[in-house]
Amino acid sequence: MKKIITLLACIAASTYSFAQNAQEATVEALKATQPCVVANFNYTVDLMEDALAKRLSEAKLGKGDKSKGYRVYKGVVLPEISADKIDIYTKVDGNKNSSSVYMLVSKGYDNFISGAKDSVGIANMKRFLNSLEANAVSMQLLLDIEKAQDEYKKAENKRTDAIDAGKDLEKEKAKIEKEISDNKILQEARVKQSAESKAKLDALKALIKQ
Repeated sequence: MKKIITLLACIAASTYSFAQNAQEATVEALKATQPCVVANFNYTVDLMEDALAKRLSEAKLGKGDKSKGYRVYKGVVLPEISADKIDIYTKVDGNKNSSSVYMLVSKGYDNFISGAKDSVGIANMKRFLNSLEANAVSMQLLLDIEKAQDEYKKAENKRTDAIDAGKDLEKEKAKIEKEISDNKILQEARVKQSAESKAKLDALKALIKQ
């Protein structure tokens, strides 16, 4: 397990070094266009939703509440973003091959921060979303390991089944070979018995001719 954790850490660290695509943008939220930070990932929506949820759960923010396409964390403190209480809105969309993670941060009353209002906050949001790449890599690796374990288990079961079938065939072969051997002995006995019977018959017939 230690080797796996070390491998995850190495992969996560190397990935984080080039995961720097988060940028400020706008998105529709609360019936208006709001400032946000968005980052794109080459992972499925489900994977990124799980990675984001796990990351925020580990930060003691709970599960949040679903609201009109967003998961909302009200009145929380996330030191990576701000030391003050904030409202965090997150959304993940995309397709089978890639996804986009959106983050909006409000300091209350739907007052969403932007680069013009809070450049430090936006920079922190970018850093946070970029760092999700490491979480995604770790989670994907664990999923790949789980899948490989399932494949190995199936292959191992098939191997065991084949060995058991081979043992059954060997037993059947031994049984058949013994039956063949016994049959040969029986054939020899029957041939001898038939020959003796024929000799006796021929002797009796010879007496009649005399």
